[in-house]
Amino acid sequence: MEVEKNRIDEIINLYKNNNFQELNKACKKFLSEFPNNPLAWNLYALSYKHLGDIAMAIKIYENLISENPQTPTLMTNLANIYSDIGKQIDAEKLYKKAIRLDPKSINAINGLGMVYQIMGRLEESIKCFNDILSFDINNNYANFNLAESYRKTGKYDEAIDCYSKTENPLSKSHMLECIYRVKDKKYFINQLKLLDKENELINPLMSCIISHASIRYEENFDNPFCKDPINYIKVSDIAENEHYDIDVINEIIDIQKTEAIDEKPQPLLDGGKQTSGNLFKIKNHSIQKIELLIMKEIESYRKFYESSGQGFILNWPAKYELLGWIVDINEGGKLKPHMHKQGWLSGSIYLKVAKDKTDGGNILFTLDGAGYPRDGKEFDTKEIIVKENKMILFPSSIFHYTTAFQGKENRVTLAFDIKPIN
Repeated sequence: MEVEKNRIDEIINLYKNNNFQELNKACKKFLSEFPNNPLAWNLYALSYKHLGDIAMAIKIYENLISENPQTPTLMTNLANIYSDIGKQIDAEKLYKKAIRLDPKSINAINGLGMVYQIMGRLEESIKCFNDILSFDINNNYANFNLAESYRKTGKYDEAIDCYSKTENPLSKSHMLECIYRVKDKKYFINQLKLLDKENELINPLMSCIISHASIRYEENFDNPFCKDPINYIKVSDIAENEHYDIDVINEIIDIQKTEAIDEKPQPLLDGGKQTSGNLFKIKNHSIQKIELLIMKEIESYRKFYESSGQGFILNWPAKYELLGWIVDINEGGKLKPHMHKQGWLSGSIYLKVAKDKTDGGNILFTLDGAGYPRDGKEFDTKEIIVKENKMILFPSSIFHYTTAFQGKENRVTLAFDIKPIN
């Protein structure tokens, strides 16, 4: 038993140090000697998850749960994976089972709250996060996620209070956005100066707010992420990329059906649907091939603007992950103005665009959106005509939207972000 315990401690340290390749090897060896150790199997599954083999991780967890049906941690971990790949309904069921077994399981309650938030069931998400705070009042994740739900429901003062209690890297930028919506100019500028001193302004949301406020207040605020982001929109033809494959494009168009991905309620989208979760967590052939294509285009973009002097190029994240989702718009549908708060660089690949369409469905870029107060000021826009096999890359700080789409066939887009890993 002592040998088994010491070996497990070594494996746990590999997990804590994010050494997932070695963790996978160590678990495999350990389980060949001690095949009935659930903790080792759990760590083995987690190693596969972090190495991108989601199918193997799911298989291990399903076997574990069938053998250990009263273990909420295993259910929560599998539910986390389901949520990541867009299977929110399956995730919800497992989180609820875990909570029935352990009513104070913070990870399960938080996970359920996040599923509700993703699915647009915001009042239910608020209840989940408040449940956590009822017995763990300083919980960082619950406070941040509660702030997010309050913000999404327009309760900006409540959101400001919750953001102020968290250390999440996005808290200060999200709090500034709420302040910009409901506080006066003097209050906003004082907060902006404070964040500038703390070197907190180099991220897309801060940049978006600064760009908007510069026009609204007629002030020349410094924008260390990206000044004039409309100048950094780049269009390319993916058919010229060495990883381009028309069969892969067709497979991506149909992936919502083949991978049984749930739809994500999207209030910004009129007349269409959006996939839930992150497509790039699904490691099938077509996803891996399109990921290679995207990464090559991203590196080309970075090289193209390497002498720009812009903060988002100079401070390019050392580590990042690719987040992706499909937007499928019906005839007459459109996407409202929005920006990508958690990104760094964003993009769209136009997989399917009806050939008999009018100019409807084009993408427009602007510095105005999200219902920010305008005070009567005018904001410029730039329109780009979308075509099949075109990719558009742009700083995540810029608002964008589409005109109403007209066409007999749906307009299908693969949208994606680079998300920094802190």
